[in-house]
Amino acid sequence: MEDIIIQQVSGRRELKEFIYFPQILHKNHLNWVPPLYSEEKRYFDQSKNHGFKYCSTVEVLARINGQVAGRIMGIINHRYNEARNESIARFSQFDCVNDSKVSSKLLDFVEKWAVERGMDKIIGPMGMYYHNPIGFLIEGFNEKPSFDANFNFDYIIPLVESAGYCSEADLVVYQVRIPKEFPDYYLQIKERALRNSKLRIAGIASRKQIRQYISPVLNLMNETYKDILGYSQLDEEEMQEIASQFIPLLDPRFLVIATYKNEIVGFIIAIPSLNDGLIAAKGRLFPFGFLKIMKAAKRTTQLDLLLGAIKPGFQGKGIDAVMGVHLMETARKLGFQTLDSHLELESNLKVRAEMEKMGGTILKKYRIYKKELNKF
Repeated sequence: MEDIIIQQVSGRRELKEFIYFPQILHKNHLNWVPPLYSEEKRYFDQSKNHGFKYCSTVEVLARINGQVAGRIMGIINHRYNEARNESIARFSQFDCVNDSKVSSKLLDFVEKWAVERGMDKIIGPMGMYYHNPIGFLIEGFNEKPSFDANFNFDYIIPLVESAGYCSEADLVVYQVRIPKEFPDYYLQIKERALRNSKLRIAGIASRKQIRQYISPVLNLMNETYKDILGYSQLDEEEMQEIASQFIPLLDPRFLVIATYKNEIVGFIIAIPSLNDGLIAAKGRLFPFGFLKIMKAAKRTTQLDLLLGAIKPGFQGKGIDAVMGVHLMETARKLGFQTLDSHLELESNLKVRAEMEKMGGTILKKYRIYKKELNKF
């Protein structure tokens, strides 16, 4: 008889097993893309990840006869809860073999941990930050994952639902074919918006110039994302952490910033798909992984949309068309053929309508789960 042991991560060895378990689990999983392991290690390093200052966390392994068979992370984002006057826990980093006993023991551990800390609800998968992987893939298993998104086996869905979880929110990813010619109404909207000489697209020539935009862009994200499920406000220290994490990956040609009277009122950030590069590098930058990632980024014809926002008060004034056409024109000139959107809430009908006007079709679908917690 197999014994399932639940073990809380308490040292370097267990943390290494926790981080690298998906590599073992997904070894033969078609289209699985490894994470960038240097960033995974940074995420769990309390001296480098500012989120630990306001998040309580626990990391857990499940073992069968000594071998790791699953993992899960529990999170309480106190900043988020205090801002909303809620008592919500999160689960994240949930991977396991296809065994309901293993999955239920992992989920049960985190649920009890959350209840002991006064929580009355748990949602997930969702990390400390909104830009961490969110939701389980429920449709689109034949596609490679979106950037920094979960890519789970399909069996994980019935395992979670059999443990009493149901949908909190669904998210969709669109694929947009980059057109040779843009719809006339988009060009007309762009032209009309740019008649205002105070509205401009900032010219960014190098990565060095990107850093000066980080704080204004992320402050705008704080302003526009504040009511989105799972989003908590970023402070200046976190903004600089994010800058250090993402600037090396960014191409200034795909950072589109709209200004009005020199104030940033909108932005779009996209990057060439890193999927093939991460697969070739096996998630490691050294000794030659960085070169493999950069080489694949130069060859890909897919652009991944990371983030975008327009300042309240400037929405509905054509700025989205100005930025969108600018991004697409740049991508087309450089030989890109498709753009994958970031994860959009299914309920965000306005953004979805814009994607569909550009000919976008839903490629993948993700689901955030929830469960009301009973006091044990």
